[in-house]
Amino acid sequence: MKSQLLWDEANRYSAELMIRYGLVYTLIGLILSFLFEGTYLSLVITGLIFVPFTLLIIKTEQHLKELDEELERKK
Repeated sequence: MKSQLLWDEANRYSAELMIRYGLVYTLIGLILSFLFEGTYLSLVITGLIFVPFTLLIIKTEQHLKELDEELERKK
């Protein structure tokens, strides 16, 4: 990280996203549990877990890039 500010913001922002994605993922899991049963449900949920993790990384990096560009403009 370029600075402590970016490091702190990355942690704050990603934690906020994790909470949001976790709530959505929980709701999706509950809905899927009524549609599917057994091993198939476990495979579907396990496969879908990569979506929020990937989004978390992409969104956090985009946010940090925007913040870094804003900080550079203020210099």
